Amino acid sequence: MSCEMTCDEVASYGNNPLACCLPIVCCCGAPVLVACLFIPKVGLWIMCAALAVILLYVFVMIVKSVLAVEVHGAEDAASILYNFNHNTTEGLPDKLRGVFWMSTNAAPELLASIDGSYWDEER
Repeated sequence: MSCEMTCDEVASYGNNPLACCLPIVCCCGAPVLVACLFIPKVGLWIMCAALAVILLYVFVMIVKSVLAVEVHGAEDAASILYNFNHNTTEGLPDKLRGVFWMSTNAAPELLASIDGSYWDEER
């Protein structure tokens, strides 16, 4: 992996703040790990600090994920899904566009939309 990343490449990881640290971890992480192996006492403290930071990050992301959940009624959810995905997949036949109500589905999904996903006409 190259240590040179453009802003677009970092932005393509979504809203994960850890992705912004990827070049730093990539370029600086390996030398630090090698130094930790050759300086045992300092290396142990560095590894403990790194583990604490990683665990704190995981905890913050779990809390952020739980707090970001949106609950909507079926009608509002269908409207949101349709407005977000409408006409975003090129080549999708008209009969497959829109939001589908899957009331007899055994799985807990109630709504589905093919529009907004990858569509290969040849398959």
